[in-house]
Amino acid sequence: MVFVMNAPQDVFRMLIQMWPEALRVVDNNGWTPLYWVCKKRQALEKIDMMIEWFPEALSTRTRIGDTPLHAAVNSPLPQVIELVARQCPAAIVMRNMNGNTPLVMAVEYGVSRETIQLFIDLNPAVVRVKNLDERTVLHSVCLKVATLETIRFLAGQWPLASLLLDTFNNSPYDLAVHTELDSSVLGDLIEALRDAAHAATANSVLP
Repeated sequence: MVFVMNAPQDVFRMLIQMWPEALRVVDNNGWTPLYWVCKKRQALEKIDMMIEWFPEALSTRTRIGDTPLHAAVNSPLPQVIELVARQCPAAIVMRNMNGNTPLVMAVEYGVSRETIQLFIDLNPAVVRVKNLDERTVLHSVCLKVATLETIRFLAGQWPLASLLLDTFNNSPYDLAVHTELDSSVLGDLIEALRDAAHAATANSVLP
């Protein structure tokens, strides 16, 4: 199967046409061929072809609960992430065994603000999903020292998240402080999270 997945585009197409059931094969780790090509950063055209032939693979999980979108967020090609996300918006809120959505993993890999925006546009509920440590994606961006612009953007998507405490009683601000940000940036962050907190209390937003 690895030989098939690594084959040049024209050879790959020919092999899949001859043996389409190969796209339904699952290995011992629960990886489908679609998950494999997303994980191994294969070409956009190859991924698109596999989705066309076997779209059900988009929501098939591995043994650790990952979907192909969890794998695709590490692609250096934004077009790959966009393709998989648009073809299966439901996967955006699917959590793996660690409780992480593809968006949280995307943040950890340092995706662009545009990709974060795309995920939220396709499935707005993702900003409210918490992982096993009760952290939202806002907690994650503060922990990973994302840009202030990204933090401010996410805080505005669901202001209440700026007030929420994780399992260890850390708010998004607490996590940002632990990253030892520059004092000037930290001041801007305080302002951004304070604005979000005020918006949450003013509107009486509940979890």
